[in-house]
Amino acid sequence: MSNEIYPISKLNINVMNEDKCLYDQVKISYQKEIRNMKYFGVTNGMTILDIGCGSGWFSRILCESFPDSMIYAVDGNKDLLSLCKKHHQSYINKGQLKVIYGEIGKLDFDIEIHVIVSRLVLQHLSLPLKDIFLQEMYQLLTPNGLCFITTTDKTCVSYTTIYGKYINHVFTKYYEFLNHKDDDVDFLTHLPSQLNDTGFTFLNVDNITVHSDEPGQDIKHFLVHPKRCYGLVLYHKITKQTYEKAVKEYETEIKKNSNIKSISSILQFVSKKN
Repeated sequence: MSNEIYPISKLNINVMNEDKCLYDQVKISYQKEIRNMKYFGVTNGMTILDIGCGSGWFSRILCESFPDSMIYAVDGNKDLLSLCKKHHQSYINKGQLKVIYGEIGKLDFDIEIHVIVSRLVLQHLSLPLKDIFLQEMYQLLTPNGLCFITTTDKTCVSYTTIYGKYINHVFTKYYEFLNHKDDDVDFLTHLPSQLNDTGFTFLNVDNITVHSDEPGQDIKHFLVHPKRCYGLVLYHKITKQTYEKAVKEYETEIKKNSNIKSISSILQFVSKKN
């Protein structure tokens, strides 16, 4: 959502590579996500808020799927928002899409919001901020409004069948750096009750897709590549030698099996404001 929550620049992640990853994520699962949204009552003409829109690929899908709806695309990363405006200018020009800078805990809208979508944001939040985020979404929604939270299981790690001494070490440090701790697992387990405690009525949880689970796609372009972790060297969390060995280890395994599958599920939680 923001540089503090998902620190792209801090981790030395190329914004164009991140844009490609975000596009791939949407491509894999958007059809089922939209189908679920319609099943639970989202209709054309409703106002939809996309929190943590990134470069806006799912916001674009929302524009196409609900052409009479007003879509508000919000993120706290200015580089990704610039790409969002560039990619989807035609929808901005039509007046259907508004791209807005905003940070979790500081969102404020004076309009009726019927639907909130938050894709792959929750796993990047600390536990206290998770609670704040749920409360904020509840406050932003109009009565009977719908909330769709898409997130990864466990600690959001896109584990593949690649295992190695240096790969495992680098990924462990990477997710520690992003404040992903073991208690996050418990948070997802209790998310339905947390939604209810916030004031929502929990409706459903569905397995949307599996990271990288499309035969023939180039696994090297997905989130699991150790090259995404170079920022750890800059912040002295790992040595450059360890980083280089992890990259080499990873690429060696890729050559052995170019069609490696991920085993991390993407879950969609659906709830309704009472």
